Amino acid sequence: MEKKKKLPRATKKPAARAKRSSAKKVTVTSQSLRLAAKQADVLVRRTGQAYVEKATELEAARIERREAERAMGAYYAAGARRTGQPFYNFLAQGDSWFDYTCGFALIHWLQVRFGSQSAYFDNIAASGRTLRQMLSREFKEKLAAGPPNRVPWNGVLLSGGGNDICGDHRFRDWLKPYDGGGHPPEYYITTALDDELGTLQGIYEEAIDLVRKTAKGLRVFVHDYDFAIPDGRCVTGRSPHLRADFHFCFAGPWTWPAFEDRGFHKPGDPVPQLTKDIVTAILKRFADMLAGLERKYSDHLVLVRTQGVLVPIQATKLWANELHPYDDSFEVLAKPFYDKLRSYL
Repeated sequence: MEKKKKLPRATKKPAARAKRSSAKKVTVTSQSLRLAAKQADVLVRRTGQAYVEKATELEAARIERREAERAMGAYYAAGARRTGQPFYNFLAQGDSWFDYTCGFALIHWLQVRFGSQSAYFDNIAASGRTLRQMLSREFKEKLAAGPPNRVPWNGVLLSGGGNDICGDHRFRDWLKPYDGGGHPPEYYITTALDDELGTLQGIYEEAIDLVRKTAKGLRVFVHDYDFAIPDGRCVTGRSPHLRADFHFCFAGPWTWPAFEDRGFHKPGDPVPQLTKDIVTAILKRFADMLAGLERKYSDHLVLVRTQGVLVPIQATKLWANELHPYDDSFEVLAKPFYDKLRSYL
């Protein structure tokens, strides 16, 4: 029987190589590039338009909410006037600790404690706002116009400085490079923080002067900030408790990247105790500045102490991310604010 002749191995290998290379080969032409660019341009336009529409919807909802709160405040104020019951009006300006886009912050819980039938809060705060942005035209006009029931304000509430101190645009400036350790937290804080605190103090003094000239005897109520956690967590939505699988960051983290940039840790490392202590030291110095203002302007400024209220200190379970407590933690923080307001009313 005649044996089949085997093909030489050399003739098989080139054929296999040719087959594999032809499968991987992608022809890129000027026409395909033009098509891809056109598709990308359409996608950018569509997503950009969707972003604008969502932003417009959010702002419209914010305005509607404030108008509804204003109407409700006028209604309850009129009812209190008829029955002879006390009714209080507060103007609130500030950052996310007064109006957190993804949760209920201090003003919400203050309204709950007072009750809508007893108090109205005209809250013009917004997430991300710095102290430099707070003495705006809107704030000055609101301050001068007074509440909807045409009576004087009972107090001005100001939440400012958190974004100026811990915002991602400046926090790095307060840190010296890490040199191996062995130093106290204060060692790693630059003199630039002192300059910033001096600037913020000047803005607070300007606010005090503005309120003092607008209404005699009207006090400004301010607060320090409880101790944030530099653990790299960012804002991911309404509640990370409910959406643990959702990890898209649309704000933050604020402090973790600065520490990483200065060499305190590498990506994926656990949170060093030193970085927690540095954040604590920085926020204490901010609180000391406010305490000095309270002593200097004792008839015009009242400091509400919130530092150390959330226990244990810097516990992850109490904070939604680096800078914002959970709703129930904000409710706890609102109590000293409420007690301080009641003591002056």
